[in-house]
Amino acid sequence: MSHPGIKRSMKAQEELKKGKTKQRLVKDLSPSELEEFKAYDIDFSGRTSHLLFNERTGEIIIDDEIYTPTVIDKGDYFEVDVSSHTYKINISSGQMFLDGRLVEFSYVPSVPKLKRKRSGGGNFYEITAPLPGLIVGIHVKPGDEVNEGQKIITLEAMKMQNELVTERAGIVEKIVVQLNQQAETNQLLAVIKIEDT
Repeated sequence: MSHPGIKRSMKAQEELKKGKTKQRLVKDLSPSELEEFKAYDIDFSGRTSHLLFNERTGEIIIDDEIYTPTVIDKGDYFEVDVSSHTYKINISSGQMFLDGRLVEFSYVPSVPKLKRKRSGGGNFYEITAPLPGLIVGIHVKPGDEVNEGQKIITLEAMKMQNELVTERAGIVEKIVVQLNQQAETNQLLAVIKIEDT
Protein backbone atom coordinates (compact mmCIF):
# COMPACT_ATOMS: atom_id res chain seq x y z
CA MET A 1 0.00 0.00 0.00
CA SER A 2 1.40 3.37 -0.93
CA HIS A 3 0.24 6.96 -1.12
CA PRO A 4 2.68 9.76 -2.08
CA GLY A 5 1.26 12.36 0.33
CA ILE A 6 1.51 9.98 3.28
CA LYS A 7 5.07 8.96 2.37
CA ARG A 8 6.10 12.65 2.22
CA SER A 9 4.50 13.23 5.62
CA MET A 10 6.39 10.25 7.06
CA LYS A 11 9.69 11.60 5.70
CA ALA A 12 8.95 15.03 7.22
CA GLN A 13 8.15 13.32 10.53
CA GLU A 14 11.63 11.72 10.53
CA GLU A 15 13.16 15.17 9.96
CA LEU A 16 11.13 16.47 12.91
CA LYS A 17 12.57 13.71 15.14
CA LYS A 18 16.09 14.69 14.07
CA GLY A 19 15.43 18.23 15.23
CA LYS A 20 15.60 19.75 11.75
CA THR A 21 12.09 21.20 12.05
CA LYS A 22 10.03 22.34 15.02
CA GLN A 23 6.41 23.17 15.81
CA ARG A 24 5.55 26.64 14.51
CA LEU A 25 2.72 29.15 14.57
CA VAL A 26 1.14 30.58 11.40
CA LYS A 27 1.77 34.15 12.58
CA ASP A 28 5.50 33.35 12.84
CA LEU A 29 5.82 32.14 9.24
CA SER A 30 7.62 34.42 6.81
CA PRO A 31 6.07 35.11 3.38
CA SER A 32 8.62 32.78 1.76
CA GLU A 33 7.72 30.00 4.22
CA LEU A 34 4.01 30.49 3.52
CA GLU A 35 4.72 30.13 -0.21
CA GLU A 36 5.91 26.56 0.45
CA PHE A 37 2.36 25.55 1.40
CA LYS A 38 0.10 24.36 -1.41
CA ALA A 39 -3.64 24.95 -1.09
CA TYR A 40 -6.13 22.09 -1.45
CA ASP A 41 -9.90 21.81 -1.33
CA ILE A 42 -10.80 18.61 0.53
CA ASP A 43 -14.18 16.91 0.16
CA PHE A 44 -14.62 14.61 3.15
CA SER A 45 -17.93 12.77 3.50
CA GLY A 46 -19.76 15.58 1.73
CA ARG A 47 -18.08 18.42 3.64
CA THR A 48 -15.61 20.65 1.85
CA SER A 49 -12.64 22.10 3.72
CA HIS A 50 -9.70 24.20 2.66
CA LEU A 51 -6.22 23.34 3.87
CA LEU A 52 -2.60 24.14 3.13
CA PHE A 53 0.05 21.42 2.96
CA ASN A 54 3.85 21.75 3.03
CA GLU A 55 5.41 18.74 1.28
CA ARG A 56 8.86 19.50 2.68
CA THR A 57 7.90 19.65 6.37
CA GLY A 58 4.67 17.60 6.36
CA GLU A 59 2.88 20.46 8.13
CA ILE A 60 -0.80 21.18 7.50
CA ILE A 61 -2.57 24.51 8.09
CA ILE A 62 -6.30 24.38 8.84
CA ASP A 63 -8.16 27.44 10.15
CA ASP A 64 -4.86 29.28 10.79
CA GLU A 65 -3.55 26.45 12.99
CA ILE A 66 -0.45 24.41 12.08
CA TYR A 67 -0.59 20.65 12.61
CA THR A 68 2.24 18.17 12.18
CA PRO A 69 0.72 14.70 11.81
CA THR A 70 2.67 11.70 13.06
CA VAL A 71 2.36 8.87 10.52
CA ILE A 72 3.33 5.25 11.22
CA ASP A 73 3.22 2.66 8.42
CA LYS A 74 1.71 -0.48 9.98
CA GLY A 75 2.00 -2.53 6.77
CA ASP A 76 -1.64 -2.90 5.73
CA TYR A 77 -2.77 0.45 7.19
CA PHE A 78 -1.41 3.80 8.41
CA GLU A 79 -1.71 5.06 11.97
CA VAL A 80 -1.98 8.85 11.97
CA ASP A 81 -1.80 10.95 15.12
CA VAL A 82 -2.99 14.56 14.90
CA SER A 83 -3.21 16.68 18.05
CA SER A 84 -3.39 13.61 20.33
CA HIS A 85 -6.12 11.95 18.22
CA THR A 86 -5.07 8.68 16.57
CA TYR A 87 -6.70 7.43 13.37
CA LYS A 88 -6.35 4.15 11.49
CA ILE A 89 -6.40 4.81 7.74
CA ASN A 90 -6.54 2.31 4.88
CA ILE A 91 -6.27 3.56 1.31
CA SER A 92 -6.99 1.22 -1.59
CA SER A 93 -8.54 1.48 -5.04
CA GLY A 94 -9.33 5.16 -4.56
CA GLN A 95 -11.23 4.54 -1.31
CA MET A 96 -10.31 5.53 2.21
CA PHE A 97 -11.28 3.68 5.37
CA LEU A 98 -11.07 5.78 8.53
CA ASP A 99 -11.20 3.67 11.71
CA GLY A 100 -12.91 0.92 9.72
CA ARG A 101 -15.57 3.15 8.12
CA LEU A 102 -15.59 3.87 4.40
CA VAL A 103 -15.56 7.64 3.86
CA GLU A 104 -15.90 9.46 0.57
CA PHE A 105 -12.74 11.47 0.17
CA SER A 106 -11.26 13.55 -2.61
CA TYR A 107 -8.94 16.50 -2.92
CA VAL A 108 -8.01 18.92 -5.67
CA PRO A 109 -5.52 21.78 -5.80
CA SER A 110 -7.32 24.92 -4.74
CA VAL A 111 -7.55 27.76 -7.26
CA PRO A 112 -7.56 31.19 -5.64
CA LYS A 113 -10.50 33.40 -6.56
CA LEU A 114 -10.04 36.02 -9.25
CA LYS A 115 -8.63 39.15 -7.70
CA ARG A 116 -9.83 42.54 -8.89
CA LYS A 117 -8.51 45.83 -7.66
CA ARG A 118 -9.84 49.32 -8.04
CA SER A 119 -7.36 51.62 -9.67
CA GLY A 120 -6.99 55.36 -10.16
CA GLY A 121 -10.35 56.86 -11.10
CA GLY A 122 -12.49 54.32 -9.25
CA ASN A 123 -14.29 53.16 -12.43
CA PHE A 124 -11.60 50.68 -13.46
CA TYR A 125 -10.85 47.15 -12.31
CA GLU A 126 -7.57 45.35 -12.81
CA ILE A 127 -7.80 41.62 -13.41
CA THR A 128 -4.70 39.89 -12.07
CA ALA A 129 -3.44 36.31 -12.19
CA PRO A 130 -4.60 34.45 -9.07
CA LEU A 131 -1.63 32.05 -9.42
CA PRO A 132 1.29 31.42 -11.81
CA GLY A 133 0.28 29.97 -15.17
CA LEU A 134 0.29 30.11 -18.95
CA ILE A 135 -2.10 32.35 -20.90
CA VAL A 136 -3.93 29.91 -23.21
CA GLY A 137 -6.92 32.03 -24.13
CA ILE A 138 -7.73 35.72 -24.60
CA HIS A 139 -11.44 36.04 -25.30
CA VAL A 140 -11.86 39.82 -25.68
CA LYS A 141 -10.01 42.79 -27.13
CA PRO A 142 -9.80 46.46 -26.13
CA GLY A 143 -13.05 48.26 -26.84
CA ASP A 144 -15.22 45.14 -26.46
CA GLU A 145 -18.31 45.45 -24.28
CA VAL A 146 -18.42 42.67 -21.69
CA ASN A 147 -21.28 41.38 -19.58
CA GLU A 148 -21.20 40.19 -16.00
CA GLY A 149 -19.76 36.65 -15.89
CA GLN A 150 -18.15 36.86 -19.32
CA LYS A 151 -14.82 35.07 -19.92
CA ILE A 152 -11.89 37.44 -20.27
CA ILE A 153 -8.77 35.24 -20.10
CA THR A 154 -8.03 31.53 -19.67
CA LEU A 155 -5.01 30.73 -17.51
CA GLU A 156 -3.59 27.21 -17.44
CA ALA A 157 -2.12 26.32 -14.05
CA MET A 158 -1.44 22.98 -12.35
CA LYS A 159 -2.74 21.21 -15.52
CA MET A 160 -6.11 22.92 -15.09
CA GLN A 161 -7.65 25.62 -17.26
CA ASN A 162 -8.96 28.48 -15.14
CA GLU A 163 -11.43 30.85 -16.79
CA LEU A 164 -11.09 34.37 -15.42
CA VAL A 165 -14.38 36.24 -15.77
CA THR A 166 -15.60 39.73 -15.01
CA GLU A 167 -18.24 40.11 -12.34
CA ARG A 168 -19.36 43.50 -13.65
CA ALA A 169 -20.41 44.74 -17.08
CA GLY A 170 -18.11 47.23 -18.75
CA ILE A 171 -15.73 47.93 -21.61
CA VAL A 172 -12.30 46.32 -22.00
CA GLU A 173 -9.81 49.15 -21.52
CA LYS A 174 -6.69 47.07 -22.24
CA ILE A 175 -5.25 43.55 -22.32
CA VAL A 176 -1.64 43.53 -21.16
CA VAL A 177 -0.67 39.91 -21.88
CA GLN A 178 -0.35 37.75 -24.99
CA LEU A 179 -1.19 34.15 -25.82
CA ASN A 180 1.38 31.62 -24.57
CA GLN A 181 2.85 34.16 -22.16
CA GLN A 182 3.78 32.96 -18.67
CA ALA A 183 2.05 34.98 -15.95
CA GLU A 184 3.13 35.31 -12.34
CA THR A 185 0.87 35.55 -9.29
CA ASN A 186 -0.82 38.98 -9.07
CA GLN A 187 0.48 40.01 -12.51
CA LEU A 188 -1.84 42.46 -14.27
CA LEU A 189 -3.70 40.78 -17.13
CA ALA A 190 -6.50 43.13 -18.16
CA VAL A 191 -8.26 46.35 -17.20
CA ILE A 192 -12.04 46.73 -17.43
CA LYS A 193 -13.77 50.12 -17.41
CA ILE A 194 -16.90 49.57 -15.34
CA GLU A 195 -20.13 51.00 -16.72
CA ASP A 196 -21.81 53.63 -14.56
CA THR A 197 -25.01 52.38 -12.98
